[in-house]
Amino acid sequence: MKLSSKRRTSAKFLFTLIVLLTAGAFTLPITSDIAPGEAITELEASWSNYAYNEPHEKRFIVFRINNEDQTKGKGLRGYATVMERQQDGTIKVIRKYPTAYGAKGAGKVKSGDLRTPLGVYTILNTEQRRRKHRREFQKFGGWSLPLNYPNAFDQAQGRTGYAIKIHGGRNGNTLGCPRILDGTIDRPKMGHKNIADFAKLCGKDTKVVIMENIPETLLADQDETLSPEAVRFWNNTLREDISYEALLSKVTTFTNRLNRILLANA
Repeated sequence: MKLSSKRRTSAKFLFTLIVLLTAGAFTLPITSDIAPGEAITELEASWSNYAYNEPHEKRFIVFRINNEDQTKGKGLRGYATVMERQQDGTIKVIRKYPTAYGAKGAGKVKSGDLRTPLGVYTILNTEQRRRKHRREFQKFGGWSLPLNYPNAFDQAQGRTGYAIKIHGGRNGNTLGCPRILDGTIDRPKMGHKNIADFAKLCGKDTKVVIMENIPETLLADQDETLSPEAVRFWNNTLREDISYEALLSKVTTFTNRLNRILLANA
């Protein structure tokens, strides 16, 4: 029995559609968790939740913002230090990455102010960007780690904003997010390798400290261990949630105490 011209056309269309779907020419839209009332933008839709690793309670990250070092109009720079508590009670630096921050500096107050928030935050989950979104992939890299900004302390101070994430991408400032760069701390560059490495090391619930000019006595070089005084500081400070103002007070107390010790031993 011969098919009519109309039926043959419909059959050809269905066959072509099946072939295209099988080849991946069409993909279903990706959605992400967005607060009620917010529009789902193409940028947000290009991220997908991806449980890459287990939570690392032993690890935490400190982002040091060098606000005294504006780099030729490219915004604030600094570095991120990934630290891990060892079985013997010490804390070891396992990675250091060059970083960039908001175009208008640090100390986020409201949505759209192009500033990076300061405080102690938590990574909510790990997200992976699909390479098919080439423009966003180049700008932000292949991975994103959302932070719980604004946290309870920020909300109590009336600070607003959303979608603050650690990401990678091009060598330049951001809309407020901390950015992991490739290259070295002295010579950062655009890339996607370091953010992929960072995402493997730092999972959900990892503590993140973002602070301007944090004393380097509280940090160390890669593969080195922190001083006993710094270990006590971080163990006590990150034991529970803390506001940025309380963090500043603790850092000042630590610095003054260390200076007194150094003067006594001089």
